[in-house]
Amino acid sequence: MNGVTPLVVSILSSGGDMLHKTIKIFLFSLCVLVLLKAQGVDSARIYIQIANTALFKGEYQTAIDNYKSALRFRPEHAGVTYNIACAYSLLDNKTEGLKWLGNAIDLGYYTFDDDEDLSNIKGTKQYKKLLAKANKLLAQLKGKVFEPIVLLPANYDSSVSYPLIIGLHGYGSNPVDFSRLFEKIKDKLGYIVCCPYAPIVMGKISFNWGELDQAENRILGTIDFVQNRHKIDNEKVILLGFSQGGSIVYYIGLKDAGLFKGVVSIAGNYDTTWNQYLSTAKEESLKFFVMLGEEESENRINANIEALKQLIKARITVSINMYAGYGHTVPGDAEFEIEQAIRWLEKE
Repeated sequence: MNGVTPLVVSILSSGGDMLHKTIKIFLFSLCVLVLLKAQGVDSARIYIQIANTALFKGEYQTAIDNYKSALRFRPEHAGVTYNIACAYSLLDNKTEGLKWLGNAIDLGYYTFDDDEDLSNIKGTKQYKKLLAKANKLLAQLKGKVFEPIVLLPANYDSSVSYPLIIGLHGYGSNPVDFSRLFEKIKDKLGYIVCCPYAPIVMGKISFNWGELDQAENRILGTIDFVQNRHKIDNEKVILLGFSQGGSIVYYIGLKDAGLFKGVVSIAGNYDTTWNQYLSTAKEESLKFFVMLGEEESENRINANIEALKQLIKARITVSINMYAGYGHTVPGDAEFEIEQAIRWLEKE
């Protein structure tokens, strides 16, 4: 079932004098999730969406139940396993929290000592043993090179130039998991998709983008990596990111606007210090498509509203879409929503 989208508030700006506002309202319920599953949508992703929203709202047992359901489909998912540990810790269930933290380490999640969600288990002897184990495993990864994940469209022809999506995962995640979002999109829209590893290694399957210059160097290097191996239509490069990656794409998109046709920011943050690059983005006719759960934090929602104001003020084309019933997650039927975002950016 394509495009089942809960309460989407879509505000479009053409970059001209008139601000066009469109509000579309769709009902959201668990029935939607059942229908999506029947249509072959990734079941694990659906449970993770529910769990992420519940965790954000403080509904820890609901989050645990849904994360465990997701693990039935992806038992190797370290991020989900780690989030279960955090939820148990927040419930002050030390035994389960420590058990699931150990499971997450076994799956490759090594950096966690600064996470306040684990405060209730940090004073235990078992936690200190787990931390020492994780630190030892992390040290073994020093110097390892992580090559970007590249997805090629069906019937790929090396003599043809293809449009490109650069996809940035969130904090603590990895491009292997994030690239799952594009398995169908690459074929339907005919894009090469490249998802790089963020430069800061937190574990075997856990990375973050670090400082802005580190992120920028990694992204520019990734574009070179793809261009050296495939023919790329440089007029059709889209930068897309989720969470921390969604914040990075705001910055890189504005600062290096000439490299991109459009930017998709999902659950990201905007910093007004980046306003200095708005004029360049306007000159390059860069477009922005923003996706945000309605149950996100107030600070994150306000940051994106500020981004909207600044982009409109700079006469930059932008669409902001808010999804009811979702917290900090890729909202709705994720593949469909991302596909629609890309199609919108493609329009002249």
